[in-house]
Amino acid sequence: MSPELDDIRLEFRRFAPSYAQDEAGVALDKIVELQSQGLVRSGLYYLVLVDIVGSTEYMADHGNPTADKRIEWFVKCSLNAIGNTKLTNTAIFIKELGDAVLLIFQCFPDVLKWQHEFEGYLKLYKTNDKPDRIPIRTCVHVGDVILRGVNPVALAVSQLFKFEKTVAEGDIVLSATAYSAAWPTLGRAYHAFERQGEVELVGYPNPTMLYRLKRESVIDLKDFVEETSVIDP
Repeated sequence: MSPELDDIRLEFRRFAPSYAQDEAGVALDKIVELQSQGLVRSGLYYLVLVDIVGSTEYMADHGNPTADKRIEWFVKCSLNAIGNTKLTNTAIFIKELGDAVLLIFQCFPDVLKWQHEFEGYLKLYKTNDKPDRIPIRTCVHVGDVILRGVNPVALAVSQLFKFEKTVAEGDIVLSATAYSAAWPTLGRAYHAFERQGEVELVGYPNPTMLYRLKRESVIDLKDFVEETSVIDP
């Protein structure tokens, strides 16, 4: 393994939570495989922030230990989803941020494939042998990222956090920048999104539009990836 890959391995292990080292190892193997092909580089990425909705209320109702266990499951699921998704290109788990995770992707269909796997794992969480729903929201932005190992330096990361609180539970919301890059990758693109409203982001001269991926209960995320032609609603 090259010195560069050794550095990435050490840094990845450092950022991954101690309770998720095994899951991080699987995800790291995927990164190393891609890096060996020369695919992990600084550049333009989709930045994906997913957080648990209502964590404060949940903690107040169930206590710190239960909430901590729930967050641990959430983080492990995000890592497992990388390791078990058939990726087209690079996907990197960046870090745990309390009750949120930050990842970067080079291909938007990979974001949806990962989200599909991730949500599947989340549904398996149980408390006292009973299913316990973990409500999440997903924010997607695009920006030029300088990678220091697996740590990103990018204005886009700060911009991503600025519109996080405007996103409702269960939604996948893209900034106008991410939307412009992503919609041509979906066969259902022309009616896959709807406008969510505008938000002010540092670095943008005017408020920027947000776009919500229109998910119906009968529609699986994989459908968005696998459809190759536009189908009338």
